[in-house]
Amino acid sequence: GLFARKGNPDLRTILREQQDKLSTLAPDGDGQAIVGPFGLGHLLVHNTPDSLHDRQPYHAAPHDLYIVGDLRLDNREEIFQHLRLVPDPHLPDIQLVLRLYQQEGAKCLERLLGDFALVIVDGAKQELFAARDPLGVKPFYYFLNGDWFAFASRIRGLWPVPGLSWKMQESYVLEMLYSGYPHTKNETCFADIQRLEGGQAMIV
Repeated sequence: GLFARKGNPDLRTILREQQDKLSTLAPDGDGQAIVGPFGLGHLLVHNTPDSLHDRQPYHAAPHDLYIVGDLRLDNREEIFQHLRLVPDPHLPDIQLVLRLYQQEGAKCLERLLGDFALVIVDGAKQELFAARDPLGVKPFYYFLNGDWFAFASRIRGLWPVPGLSWKMQESYVLEMLYSGYPHTKNETCFADIQRLEGGQAMIV
């Protein structure tokens, strides 16, 4: 996905290029949504029964909220009960999370059990909310400068974003060569690309 912080670029073209970079295996579906300066894209792989009914990015009408993510909930029944909804096996996890967010905002993360990396865009507030599961199972990489905030589930998904430099992050590379494990959790091997740490959230 993308947030154009300046100008009026062709978000749809860049999104398509991002999806092409990530589409190493044939997905079960894909989607795009342009919301003012925000562009959201998704490649779908069916891996749970409810995902057969999933369509992303998902828009919660009449609210100007959009959500996209890679997630699997382990406490669906508990969330249905908390929201006072009749359990629906066909309701995708992503829609259930957005309903919880509508009710509780960022505090909804305290109720989520499972693996997830997600982004919620509030078109009315011109705000983007991103979060990652506590164990950091689902990856979330991002690029931020004065012109762009861009994110992807894999580093290669950021390649098409204008202005991205491929300068190496030498401290990260040295850590990997020395111990085989990155001690700085938010860095990657590229200086311009950061990693949202497990259990963390951010607002842009």
